[in-house]
Amino acid sequence: MTMKELCEYSEGARRTRNNVHLELVRLQYGEIRCFTAKESAKVEIKQKSVFRKGKTHAFTRLWNHRNVPIV
Repeated sequence: MTMKELCEYSEGARRTRNNVHLELVRLQYGEIRCFTAKESAKVEIKQKSVFRKGKTHAFTRLWNHRNVPIV
C-alpha cells in the first residue's frame, strides 16, 4: 500500500465514521437545526477578561511604609 492509497483509505474511513455518527445523532435527536434569533439571544457567552494589576494593595499601599523620609 502506497502513501497515496493510505491517505485515501484513511480519508474514506474518517468520512464513513462521520456519516455513521451523524445518522445516529439524527435518529436520537431528530433533524439538526440552527438556533433561532430568540434562542441565540438567551445563550450567554463569557469572553476573556483582563483584570487591572497596577491599583491593587500589593502594588501600592503594601510598600508605603518605605516612602517615609529619612530624618
